[in-house]
Amino acid sequence: MSLNKDALIMAAFAAALVAAPLSARAASPTAVYDAEGPGHTPYRTSTTVNPPCSAQSSCTLTFAAVPAGKRLVVTHLSCSVRLAYPAFLTEAKFYSSKVANVIDYLPMTQLYATNTIGQTTDFVVNLPETMIFNAGESPVFFFTESGGVLPYQGGSCTLTGYYAKA
Repeated sequence: MSLNKDALIMAAFAAALVAAPLSARAASPTAVYDAEGPGHTPYRTSTTVNPPCSAQSSCTLTFAAVPAGKRLVVTHLSCSVRLAYPAFLTEAKFYSSKVANVIDYLPMTQLYATNTIGQTTDFVVNLPETMIFNAGESPVFFFTESGGVLPYQGGSCTLTGYYAKA
């Protein structure tokens, strides 16, 4: 009975591996690394804006610029906006301070039609987001309301993601 050539080679290799001392087998480990992890620094920041947005029909929350030599990858966005009742949001978007044609329009959910704190309307967005910002760019959250003069009461945004090497 003849053995297949490949089976014979495999059997010889397995026998040599078993016969080799343990120290010889551990001397040359296979290089294994996390291709996504190297150079990643976790990122999480919040910003709050208080009036002077109160005399305008739109408001902008601008985050700090990405440092030189880094690239920011935003993976999650969470924002809230409080308006005087009965105003409502007509637009909410997320974009870069330096790239005009890349804009994510965001779905804002109305939480309360009116609440007990001074007749206000609260809106939130909380969703996975993927947007990349290069060195020198600032993430921006922008919104407008229905009444023409923003009855803005307060708001904040939190971004989560990581810095990567540029």
